[in-house]
Amino acid sequence: MSIAENVTKVFAELEQAAREAGRDPKEITLCAATKMNDADKVRQAIAAGIICCGENRVQELTEKLSQNAYEGAAIHFIGHLQTNKVKQVVGKVSLIQSVDSDRLLAAISKEAVRCAAAKYKGPQWVCGTASHLPVKDGSVGILRYNPLRVLAFEMTENLAS
Repeated sequence: MSIAENVTKVFAELEQAAREAGRDPKEITLCAATKMNDADKVRQAIAAGIICCGENRVQELTEKLSQNAYEGAAIHFIGHLQTNKVKQVVGKVSLIQSVDSDRLLAAISKEAVRCAAAKYKGPQWVCGTASHLPVKDGSVGILRYNPLRVLAFEMTENLAS
């Protein structure tokens, strides 16, 4: 099956599932995990209708960016991000889905502010798990942070102390 045929099939399945759940399929963004696929395959997926690519390895992200593989699609970072690699990701992706510590969030916030001077282009949001949230069924809560607002909050909080 070609990439285009596979993308068409996945979109059809997504649309059916959305309708069965009473949702408008247009409200759902399919983020295609592009890991372990070369730049040409990523371009084929985008040409077939993929509007969001998810990458979980910084090395693959930077390599594909240098080849303009993601042109026409948003990029999400979907893997574990190490604090020493934040500078390679912030400003290049529109969403970081895997923030798992305050230390990582602080590093993203710091880099987001640094990027703001150069017309900050992302991520607009970072997501992370928050085990301290009160959740009824024992599942893990999900938080969405705006890095610029979080840093502003942290700075205000520190000034108030």
